[in-house]
Amino acid sequence: MAKERYKIIPEVYIILIRNSGQEVLLQLRQGTGYNDGLWGLVAGHVEPGEFFVDAIARETQEEIGVTINSENLVFAHTLYRRMLDGAERIGVFFATDTPGRVSQLCASRINVVVLSGLI
Repeated sequence: MAKERYKIIPEVYIILIRNSGQEVLLQLRQGTGYNDGLWGLVAGHVEPGEFFVDAIARETQEEIGVTINSENLVFAHTLYRRMLDGAERIGVFFATDTPGRVSQLCASRINVVVLSGLI
């Protein structure tokens, strides 16, 4: 019998910066069934065979309609956590300047706010 391998769920997050670091974009989750009503960074899961930088570029486009170039991403942080259900996750955080306006492709479940004066 083969031994079961250690499993961890990979996640990606992006810190979207505007106006020379004076503003950060956050989203308000709605209608997703996960963390609805909470503000946070744009995030998502990494698909099998997908690189982390490609995953966050895809998630950013899917979630808020912003197209980013994965070559412009800067690694920011890694976070390991164990959930209450025992699942283990690894989150990889990236940062980049936000190009142009945010398109509300998912307006029914995501609202975008710009927080100023954080840095």
